[in-house]
Amino acid sequence: MKKILFYSLLLIVIISGVLIHQEEVATAAVEHTFTLNMSSNYQVINELYETGSGSQSYWIEDGGIVDSGGGGNTVYVENGGIIKNLGGSNKAYIKEGGVVESMGGSNTICAENGVAVKGLGGSNTLYLKNGASFDAGGSGSNIIYYEEGANIINAGGGATLIESSKITCVKEIAESEIEIADVQAINSTSNSITVRWETNLPADSQIKWATSLDELNQVAWTDPDCTRGSSVVHIKCNIRPATRTVHSEPLTGLQPDTKYYFIVRSTAPGMISEEYNGTFETKIKDTQITDYGLKIVRVEFSEISNHQATVYWQAEASAGSGEYRISKDQSELSDLPWFSGNVTNGHGDANNILPEGFRSLFGSEYTFTNLDSGTEYHVELRKTVHSSSDGILEGPAKYVTFITKGENPTPQPNTDDKLQELLDRIKKLNYRISELENQVVELERKLLQKVDKVLTNRLKGRILIQVEEKGEAWYVDEITEQKFYLKDGTSAYQALQAFGLGISNADLEKIPVGFEDRFEDSDTDGDGLQDKMEEALGTDVENPDSDGDGFNDGAEVRGGFNPLGEGTLDTTFLGENLKGKIVLQVESRGEAWYIHPEDGKRYYMKDGPAAYQIMRFLSLGITNDDIRKIDVGSFE
Repeated sequence: MKKILFYSLLLIVIISGVLIHQEEVATAAVEHTFTLNMSSNYQVINELYETGSGSQSYWIEDGGIVDSGGGGNTVYVENGGIIKNLGGSNKAYIKEGGVVESMGGSNTICAENGVAVKGLGGSNTLYLKNGASFDAGGSGSNIIYYEEGANIINAGGGATLIESSKITCVKEIAESEIEIADVQAINSTSNSITVRWETNLPADSQIKWATSLDELNQVAWTDPDCTRGSSVVHIKCNIRPATRTVHSEPLTGLQPDTKYYFIVRSTAPGMISEEYNGTFETKIKDTQITDYGLKIVRVEFSEISNHQATVYWQAEASAGSGEYRISKDQSELSDLPWFSGNVTNGHGDANNILPEGFRSLFGSEYTFTNLDSGTEYHVELRKTVHSSSDGILEGPAKYVTFITKGENPTPQPNTDDKLQELLDRIKKLNYRISELENQVVELERKLLQKVDKVLTNRLKGRILIQVEEKGEAWYVDEITEQKFYLKDGTSAYQALQAFGLGISNADLEKIPVGFEDRFEDSDTDGDGLQDKMEEALGTDVENPDSDGDGFNDGAEVRGGFNPLGEGTLDTTFLGENLKGKIVLQVESRGEAWYIHPEDGKRYYMKDGPAAYQIMRFLSLGITNDDIRKIDVGSFE
């Protein structure tokens, strides 16, 4: 009897001890609400962000990570974001598969379905909705409100558990308005213009425009997937991340000599600005420029040999600058850019450079080199004038043809030597592919069909996107005639160095600069040149007119003029030898450029994000059936 009494008392003591360390409040379940109050000047994080100070306001999305920093932060997480290694006393609302780990104590956190919370210090207040999980580890003294279905792996010592019939988590942003100021329509031509504005808070850029005010007002913004509107109204929406206070959007494809109505606005998560309504007018139609005497009235070829030819052309009554474009395929001619580098223009012809009949202010001369022998070439010639009042005036193009002498094409370097050079560069790169990359490459090898040489040759130098899969990107190398897998922007930036060819600064300047308005980058001074491009070209990021000549940097570069001094850019046509290639500035810091195989222009590939944008916007979609007719290469 004494033993029974002893063990009964011992059991009571043990049970009491357990209840002291973890108490579940035995009350009827009620609803509970958690509110996250955020300031309007939060930081949007969608990539790795380290060493932040404390007392910050973060909006983490699309897999973004805040890793390390002080405490006292206000954090909202969605779409798989992660918070870790912060100090304590944070308030956080975590949604949709987010993760919280390794933070100090005294936090207040709401976690929704699929969210894992672990590794916190003690004395936290947690709101766990159905499907959320919590593992206290060694911490204790937590107060936990939970819905049925929440997974409490370890509540920690001294925890208070309170069942809730419903937990409501709310995010509220302090009232603040985005204000738009200093709206300008600048850099007007006959078919384009740039609209610039500023906002008091970081926001995105949205604009719609039309020739009819009634039509413009009838077409609504279509968030989040803005369309091109109707055939009359055009929209560019969410085209920039919500991180800019200076907004500059070029509008192209406009009608000449036409009045347009436009509306701009800017948004950020939880905020929308008031709309600003304005108008602009485009300049006169280019064909009316003949009044400036730019019409070509005479063309002659001389000194035609196997691999070069000299052409002379003369305007009706204007000096201007001569420009040309050339192709072996007439159908491609209209898609090529105009070049003006190394063109000799009359300007009095003091040295008698031009032949008889062309010795005037109106003549221009250029010698084509590195041509194929026995080949017909198609050429367009024109004259342009740089006017301080009207911008760049372009005269009508003159179409001509010529045939080089000889029958045999220009011999090419030995393919075996070029292949060995590439293999040596890949080996020197020491690029190690991940397990994921290896799996993708091996799968494509297994699915490889009979190699189509014609298709491969047509796609050399292209970046291809598998539209029927998960958007995998591949680069088709012209030497190996194989496709190489590019996992993401960072790996592409590193891997494509293997295909890079060294180029001098002087030769690089002979390749025209390419612009892709969909690239996402800041334009601090609003001159139409993105900051990364200004860094590469050496123009001033904070000055829209670097050389102080009264012309906007962006307009000068797009028009072929030198933004750092007088005259035109030396964009000598280098033939098609560099199309589709990666070139590296060997006389500088090894800056990488991608020469697009269609327009022959160079696009700056500063880093991983820039490489990703090139992959996204300058790529070509391809079906599984076609891509599996191209052999597979590997960086190992």
